Amino acid sequence: MQRTVSATPLEAVKIEQRPDGQADVWLRKNIQQEEATPEDGGEPYVRYTADEVHLVKAVTQEEAEASFDGLWDEAAAAETPQDERIKALEAVARDFSAAARQLPQIRAAASLSVRATATTLTDSQVAAVSSLLREWGVGESFEAGEPFQHEGRTYRASRAFTGQAQYEPGGQGLESLFYEIEIAPDGIVVWRMPTGGHDAPKIGERRHYPNAEGPVYVSMRDGNTSVPGTDEWWKLAE
Repeated sequence: MQRTVSATPLEAVKIEQRPDGQADVWLRKNIQQEEATPEDGGEPYVRYTADEVHLVKAVTQEEAEASFDGLWDEAAAAETPQDERIKALEAVARDFSAAARQLPQIRAAASLSVRATATTLTDSQVAAVSSLLREWGVGESFEAGEPFQHEGRTYRASRAFTGQAQYEPGGQGLESLFYEIEIAPDGIVVWRMPTGGHDAPKIGERRHYPNAEGPVYVSMRDGNTSVPGTDEWWKLAE
């Protein structure tokens, strides 16, 4: 990039087509009009200045104007000396590596924080932090109301229990131990008939019904045990 000076007004995009189909492209930013005084003390005059980059590319005036920012970045990168570009890439790689080393620690801290309050979270809140929940396992003890993960699916303990191989999540008839919180691709929970106050939607909570592809309804009261769309206690989300 360079600072260009002209005695005539500058355009943000200037194109000069070449016989081979390519074009010389000048892009300008920060165009300013200013008054200048000649060094020999003559009469002041008006001049125009701008930051300018140049590149050669097969584009038209309209295409260059439409993709101004991308072309500017391309030209600026091409003008940067190779050793400077390599240093910049090395710096990015170092920063990424440092962040990557910290990610397991950050995730562990977040998981502990979620676990400390997990039994008080609504099903909708559980859906938002499902990736941070701990995994079910044989011998693992869970509190009543504690959410957990197993094979990529989310569950919640109906009562306190200890994981046993014969009662693995996903089996039939285990609702007395835990129930699944089905999460649609958009992150909203799929409605299921509540078994009690602990899993009945609260006011403002959203549910897909009758399945993950169904419309979204908003609960209009706490402890909502009615079926979405059947009474005034649910309304369609806008």
